[in-house]
Amino acid sequence: MKKLFQQSNLLTFLAYIGYFLGFIINIWLLPFVLTTNEIGLYKLIHGTTFSLLPFAKFGLGQSILKFFPKYNINLSLQSRFFGFTLILALLYYILFSCCMFYLQDVFKFFFLKKATLIIQYFELIITLIFPLIICSLLESWCYTLLYVTLPSFIRFFLIYCINLIFIYLYVIGVINLHQLFLSSVIIFSIQAIILSIYLFIYKKVKISFNIYSFIQYEKIKNIFIYSLYNLLYKASATLAKKTDFIMIGAMIGLHYLGIYATLVYISMLIELPRLAMRKMTSSLLAQYFEKKEYKKIKILYISMATHQFMLGLILFLFIYINLDYIFYIIPNKNIYLPSKTVILWLALGKLIDVLFGMSSEIIHMSPYYKFNVLGMIIFALFTIMTNYFMIPQYYIHGAAMATVLSLLLYNSTNFFFIYAKYKIHPFSYATLKLFFVGCLLVFIHHFIIPNFTYYWLNLLLNNTFLLIIYAYLIFILKISPQFNNFLWHFFKKNFFFR
Repeated sequence: MKKLFQQSNLLTFLAYIGYFLGFIINIWLLPFVLTTNEIGLYKLIHGTTFSLLPFAKFGLGQSILKFFPKYNINLSLQSRFFGFTLILALLYYILFSCCMFYLQDVFKFFFLKKATLIIQYFELIITLIFPLIICSLLESWCYTLLYVTLPSFIRFFLIYCINLIFIYLYVIGVINLHQLFLSSVIIFSIQAIILSIYLFIYKKVKISFNIYSFIQYEKIKNIFIYSLYNLLYKASATLAKKTDFIMIGAMIGLHYLGIYATLVYISMLIELPRLAMRKMTSSLLAQYFEKKEYKKIKILYISMATHQFMLGLILFLFIYINLDYIFYIIPNKNIYLPSKTVILWLALGKLIDVLFGMSSEIIHMSPYYKFNVLGMIIFALFTIMTNYFMIPQYYIHGAAMATVLSLLLYNSTNFFFIYAKYKIHPFSYATLKLFFVGCLLVFIHHFIIPNFTYYWLNLLLNNTFLLIIYAYLIFILKISPQFNNFLWHFFKKNFFFR
């Protein structure tokens, strides 16, 4: 568990570096160099691509994490397993591309009314999916072998740096807007090349296509069935997460999508620790379920939920307290300011998600993974339904509120299912203490900390008080032994015995 928290700290650190770079790109740079319609088109291309990606992968990434412990007996079997999954990935992409070109008229009809510009990028979307499949495959191999640092560094740092370079080339006129959109293919191809060099040259991972003796009916059937369920799960999950983007673009236009896509990035700050650890915790859960180590699953469930909620709460409070100041750094802020409450709704949805911990991952790696598929399909349908009724009436505010309702329904369902099957839950006294701390800090912010004329002074004092009081309350309430040990050693080393 100690090693897990060390990895967690590293991955979270990398995630926040990436978020900072992404913040520069999405909150300052893109609104500065692009119109809201251009931002909307840029985000709609990516949103549509990632919505279609699960169909092209056919659930392969999660299947690797699920079945790798069974084939990690010796290097020969491991290399043939990797070769088999690579062949499957290529076959899946070919089949997906054929289906998409056959159904391209349906794609064009969906966006014909409010987002016709995306139709000309249909081929780009299909092309972009190929390097994304390869990257997902290579990342899954890395995570099964617990090589987590480089994939996270590339995902959370390097990709943003390369993206910044292409945006700079656009600003100085070296490339045009169309070429800026095409640069995504180059970016993810670079990611795939680096991961390949890392695995096959640096880590000496072997891959074998001598899979004839490896292929057995029962093995293939189990992998295929799990992949099929995982496809339904991932497709529903991605659709649920991208429904707001796609439906805003299709129903009310690219201008509103440009505003929404810019504001939604701020709320993503809350879920970064969860996203950084998701694949690694999934790999651990697969091992624990394989060995039937249910006590370790319970410990991991509670520990991860507590620490993710602890981080998520302070980040939610930062967003809440600094909501008005955020718009000082957004170019053309008057366009975005009327929609500022969208940020709070989205941040609340992310906080609900981290509150329930890794319930989705537990079900997905358990023998009851089929329930997760059903739950995610219901989640996706509910998300589509709420967006369909709320977007025309409340515009992007409706999309944000629909997200909160959908996440609450989905996480509550998973929570009750896990408790019914395993009699475990992610909550503890630490969860109640964190709720108390959050309410207390909101009270202090509104009724105790004074307001000053200069906004920069308010910004400095509010955030300083928030951070100090939050850390102090976490420490004295003993919410996290790991945090207390870190804080104690930090002060002991730097202040007490110098």
